[in-house]
Order: sequence, then structure tokens, then C-alpha cells
Amino acid sequence: MGRYRFEIDNVRAHVRSLWIVIALQSLIIAGLWIGWSQAPKQLTLHIPPDLRSGAVLKVNEVPPANVYAFAFYIFQQLNRWPDDGAHDYGKAIFRVAPYLTEPYRAELIAGLDTKAHQGELAARVRGVQEIPSSDHSGRPATSDNRKRRSSASRPPWISCSIRSRVANSAARSTGAVVIPLKLCSYSWPMSRIAGNNTS
Repeated sequence: MGRYRFEIDNVRAHVRSLWIVIALQSLIIAGLWIGWSQAPKQLTLHIPPDLRSGAVLKVNEVPPANVYAFAFYIFQQLNRWPDDGAHDYGKAIFRVAPYLTEPYRAELIAGLDTKAHQGELAARVRGVQEIPSSDHSGRPATSDNRKRRSSASRPPWISCSIRSRVANSAARSTGAVVIPLKLCSYSWPMSRIAGNNTS
């Protein structure tokens, strides 16, 4: 009789241990489910243009290299008039309009009207060429102002040379020009961006 009682106690102890294991697994599953439900469904990573030396990426952090490349590209497209500034400047403003704030876009359009009435755009050809700089702030390597500030408070400085000519006149260049740009960040829903691309 004692032998059967001992076996029954062993079975009961084993069942209790199995219930403990089930409870622990339930807690782990509940914790994993809570973490999974609170995790973001989409992550935004900004990949720098040059990955030869590797990169450490943080979610939603825009590297200075990307900020400078974006700012210079928009500025370059805005000032690229391959045939006639009277037509090309307006097209350039319209082309980069989604990347401009409303006040700046209105300022450019007002400037376009003023320059058109004064005859500054007719038969004018313009192009912008980048001047290599020491860092992604855009300032030339000889600049004294090279103090590191946070990317949020430091606007990119575009180092470039602007070449232009009117009609058949000789092309003239501004030489090295350093232009500060003011950037602002907008958070657009991915669904809206995808909708704009497909429409």
C-alpha cells in the first residue's frame, strides 16, 4: 500500500511541476505578446550615401551626410536653368515644390514674377556646381567656423560655384559661394507618400 501511495505522490508532484512550467510559459508568452503589440509596425532608417566605411544607424535619426546631400540637391535643381531662365525657373520651382515650405514657395514665386518683369530671366542659363568641403556642414575646409553643433541647430551650408550666362554672352562664375540654408523636418505618413507616388 505504501508503494502505491509513494507513486501517487510522485505523479502529483510531477503534475504540479508541469503546471508551474505551463504558468511560466504563459507569463513569457504574455510578455512577448505585449512587447510585440507595442512594437512599431514601420521603422525609418536613413542610409548614408557612402557606406564604404560602414555606418551605425539609429531609427528616425537623419545623418548629416543625408541632410547636406538633400539640401544641395534641392538647391541645385532650383538653380538649374539649362535653356531659358524665363521658362526653366518656374518649372524648377514647380518641380521641387513638394520639398519647400509654403512661405518659401510663395517667396520664390514672387521673386520669379519680379525678375520676369525686370527681364532678368530671359535667355539666362544657370548651373550650380558643388565645391568639396571638409565635412557635411558644407563649409569650406579653410573656414574658421568649424565648431560642432547639434544637427538640429546647425543648418547645412552649401559650398558651390554658380555659373550663368545671358544669350550669347560669355559665361561668368561667382567663384566659391557659401550659402546657409534653413531646413525643417515634417513627418509625413507613409500611406500618404505611397498614395502620392501611385497617383
